[in-house]
Amino acid sequence: MDHLDVVVALIAVLGLAVVADQLTGRRSLDQALLVGGVGAISGAFLHLRVFAAGTMDGWGWVGWSVIGAVLCLFAHFLFRGKR
Repeated sequence: MDHLDVVVALIAVLGLAVVADQLTGRRSLDQALLVGGVGAISGAFLHLRVFAAGTMDGWGWVGWSVIGAVLCLFAHFLFRGKR
């Protein structure tokens, strides 16, 4: 399983988006998936390129991607417009 870390990161972000959507009243799963995915990409980018803390060979970027997704989902549900 060469790409197990990628699969784990995708499943973690998908799970976070679904849980966040359900906790906030199931308003829009597609928005939660988009925000969680962008946060995960941003977290992985920070780990791999900005801070140069690791490579894609390790598992450190998976944690950073999950943290990025959590932060972006929190900010999305905190600042999104309510009608």
